[in-house]
Parts: sequence; structure tokens; C-alpha cells
Amino acid sequence: MLRHALLVLLLAAAPASSAWAQNQEAIDHCNGDDPDLKISGCTILIQLGQSTPSNLAIAYNSRGRAWDDKGEYDRGMEDFNEALRLNPGYAHAWNNLGDAWSHKGDHDRAIQCFTQAVRLDPNDEEAFVNRGIEFDDKGDYDSAIQDDSHAIALNPNDAEAFDARGNAYQDKSNYDQALADFNESIRLNPRNADAFNNRGNNYAHTGFYDRAIEEYNQAIRLRPGYAKAFFNRALTWGMNHRYDLSIQDFSTVLTLQPANVEAREDRGLALNLQGEYDRAIDDFNTAIRYEQNDARAFFFRGFCYSGKGDLDRSMNDESRSYQLSHGTQDALYKEILEYYDQAVRFSPASALVYYNRGVVYDFKGKRDEAIADFTKAIELKSDYAMAWFKRGITNDDLSRKDAAMQDFTESIRLDPRNAAAYSKRGYVNFESKQYTAAIEDYTRAILLDPDFSDAYYGRALVHDERAEYALAVEDYTQTIRIRANSYTLMRRCIARVMAGQSILALQDCNQSLIMNPNAAAELDARGLVYLKLQRYDLALIDYNAALQFEPGRASARYGRGIARKLQGDAEGDADLAAATQADPQVANQFTQLGISAPK
Repeated sequence: MLRHALLVLLLAAAPASSAWAQNQEAIDHCNGDDPDLKISGCTILIQLGQSTPSNLAIAYNSRGRAWDDKGEYDRGMEDFNEALRLNPGYAHAWNNLGDAWSHKGDHDRAIQCFTQAVRLDPNDEEAFVNRGIEFDDKGDYDSAIQDDSHAIALNPNDAEAFDARGNAYQDKSNYDQALADFNESIRLNPRNADAFNNRGNNYAHTGFYDRAIEEYNQAIRLRPGYAKAFFNRALTWGMNHRYDLSIQDFSTVLTLQPANVEAREDRGLALNLQGEYDRAIDDFNTAIRYEQNDARAFFFRGFCYSGKGDLDRSMNDESRSYQLSHGTQDALYKEILEYYDQAVRFSPASALVYYNRGVVYDFKGKRDEAIADFTKAIELKSDYAMAWFKRGITNDDLSRKDAAMQDFTESIRLDPRNAAAYSKRGYVNFESKQYTAAIEDYTRAILLDPDFSDAYYGRALVHDERAEYALAVEDYTQTIRIRANSYTLMRRCIARVMAGQSILALQDCNQSLIMNPNAAAELDARGLVYLKLQRYDLALIDYNAALQFEPGRASARYGRGIARKLQGDAEGDADLAAATQADPQVANQFTQLGISAPK
């Protein structure tokens, strides 16, 4: 609610100098309601300076109030502090200074100022209300209720005090007492838009959504640009699963407050519930531009990418959200799961709702619950290609290869333009050693999306398995063109070794180690290149480093054993034996690479 401290201006009544008396217009403006005129009038009086410290303090206080009303809180605080320098016992200036600290989000300093105000004027009901609101914002609901009750005892007709106490009771989950206070506030002041908005929140909290909507409607009628009421009505439309109206109200909020990140994210979530993933992603993109470290926006954007089947971006956003949330990501999952649990109760025939909740379960790692929701979505809408696709991914994660294959195949039949479905089926074929089928699937994915890095990478792995190293190099090169990383460079390094391109292979391994200098796999790969180039001394350096990072790495130990033996070091036999014990196939792997241990 608005908390403008009462401005007791004594300018007209107090004795004034002749200079002030000749500037009645400035006095009227300083006493007025228009912030700009108030600033102009008070500034004239302050610059004249020919009055008592008490009157000058009133002028500074009045001008500070005008700056505060304009949102220029620092300038307002400068004037309040000057008023208090001139008159340290000026209770209203303490009250206004507390209000400015409140606007800046410093509840503790605001409480100190309001406490000083009520100490100087124990009958200042508004200072009690203001301090109560600060206690409420800090979660000290009992102290808030105590202050609001004291204000009501001072003035039983104070509508704002009842409204503030109603909010404290509501925050304490005492909804009946809160409703009684909101009712009394509205009885005392039927034009109090804040009280209607807060009573709407009460009805929304207790599940009376239609009545909540009526309250927000009245609040908006009383104050047509009331962004908070539009925001709350948007949330309530969402609870009623009228996402179209929810989106409309969030849009109004954003017209009034373009930088309202919470409204933009909630509109994005509503758009997601409508299946409008691209528009939702646009909202989350904008939210991230406003707040670059907003874990919630990254989480929800990743959720939308998942809904579209763009798993790379989904995983990137999920990872970024996790980094930013510092262990609080469970709260994000809890928030959205509660939302969809409620959506399922209200819309049990909505395939989209089950699908979205399944995506959240999958994010959370609850695979069985995800499978159940994707299955329900398919039962409700048998041609839901994305539900088949997502269930296929989850089945694959659970190593249910046959089920995953069936799901991807049906998803492709329903939506033959889904490159990701071909790529995922290609991977299942690869794992099942159906290499020809895997190549066909990856190739189809690439034809549909020539910049699909996963498909190039998957096809490169198949070429590696088939000893088609030149083709593997080509596909790794395409993968790196789209999305370079140290591991793919390392894979191309090995493929180039096998294709007889050792110098180019060395360049790849060097680059991969620049990107990731402490990676055992990359060091191991470069050790292999040095073996092929017969630089056994350098191979030993890399193998030693790889084993420092990963002592159990059999390939690095076996390679080191070969390098040692080739340099006449008897310790090589011990390395070869230890590596073979750890991985009986390691010798065959080196033989396939064209390297055999010396006798």
C-alpha cells in the first residue's frame, strides 16, 4: 500500500520573514501535492534562507517528500537529513527518512527511523503502520501485528492500519483474521484500491479464485494503472487455467513496468503452458538481459527448449541455472512441480499439462514418474509426437533400448521433420551395434538440420567404430565448426592419428589441452600421438601427467609402458602388466591403433 507520511507544514502559520511573506506562491507550491511544483516552491524558500531553522526544516522535508514521490530516493534522503540537522526532533522527517530507506530495500534502517519517529511522537499512527510494514517485510509478523494494532488503538478509523495488519495476518497464514481486517479497511475507505487487491490475494490463497478476480477487478477500476493488481489477477487466471487471460494481464503489467522481470518470467511460463515455446523463450531471453544471473529464467528457458526437443540448449540452460542457484535449484523444481500438480488436478484431460510435468520430472531425474506422465500424455493424445520423443529419451536413459527405439520410431512417423528424433534413434542403433542404421539416422538428421552438431558427432563415432577414420575426421570437423570443445578436438586428434595425419593430430591435441589443460583423456591422446611420432620422451611426459590426474587410466599406463620399453626402461614391463590387469582389452586397443608393445 502507499505509505506517504503525513506532511505537517507550518509554513503558513509560523512567523515568517518579509521575504517569505512576499513569496506566497512558493509557500503554496511547497505545501501542494504536485511534486514538480513542490520542488520548485520549496527550493525558492530554501534559497531565500531567511526563516527559522524549524521552517527551513519543514521546507527541506517537503521537498524531500517530493523527490521521494518521483522515485529519486537519494535526493529525498539528502533533504530529510538536512531537515533533521536543522531540527533533530522533527518526527515527520524521521518518518519520511524511514520511508526512503524502505524504498531502497533497507528494512533495518527504515525500522530505526520509524522507531525514532514514534519515540518523538507516540501518537504518530502512521509511523507505527510504516514500522509494522517493515517488520512484515522482514518476516517478523508478530511485531508487525503489534505495531498495526497500536496504530488502530490510536485511530480506530485508520483504514490503512487495518489493511497493513491484514497483510501481516495473511503472511502469517491467518487468513480469517486477515479477511476481517481487509473488510474493515474497505468499510472505512471504499476507494482503497490496495485493500481490494489484498483481499483478492486472501481469496486466491484460500482457493476462491472467482471472488479473487472480482476483487482485483475493483482494485483496477479504482486505480486503472495498478500494476500489482494486474499481476495478481494474472496469477489467479493461471490458477484457474485461463492462460490466455493470464498472458493478457501479464502483458499489461509489462506495458506499465517493462523491467518487471518476475512478470516477464511468469508470462513466459504461461506461454509455455499454452505450448507457445518460442514466445516463452523470447520472454526468458528478455528477463536474462535484465538480470544476467537469474537462475529461474535460465531454468524455465531450458524447460521450454526441452519442450521443443532442443536438448543441447536445454541442458546448457539447466547447467547454468544450477551454477547460479548455488544449491537452491530444488526450490525451483518444487515451485514448478507444485504448479503442474495443481494444473493436473484442474485439467486432468490436458495432454500438454502431463507432458510438461513429465519434462520437469525428467529434469529432476525422476525417470519413472516422467515415463508415467509422458505415457498419460500419449494416452490422451496419441499423435503427440514430442511426448513419444521425450519418453524415448527417458527410456534410453533407463537403458530400455527396445522401448526407446519404438518411441523414437513412432515420434518420427508422427513428425518426420524432427532431426533430434533421428539423431536419438541413431544413438540407440549405435549402442546396439546397428551401424548402418545408425549412419542412416544421423545422415537424415543432418539433412534436416545441417548445423546439428550432435548428429555429426554421433556419425563420427560410428565411422570410428567402422575404422572409417577419414570420414570420422570430416564429421568431427563439422562438429567443431558448430560447437568446438576440448573433447571433440581430442576425438579428432585420435581419428587423425588413425588416418595417418599425425602432425594435424598433434595440432588438435595441443588445442584441446589449451582449452582443458588438466584433462587426463586429452593428455593420454597426445601421448599416443607422440608414440606414433616416435617422440617417446614427450610421450612419457604426457602419460605421467595423465596418470597424475587419473591413476587408474589403463590406456595411459599401457602407453607409458611402451614408451619406457622403447627407451630401454625395465619399468615398462610393470606398467604393461598393471594396465592389462586393469583392462584386459587394452593391448588389442593399441594394436588397432597400429602400436604394439615391444618384446
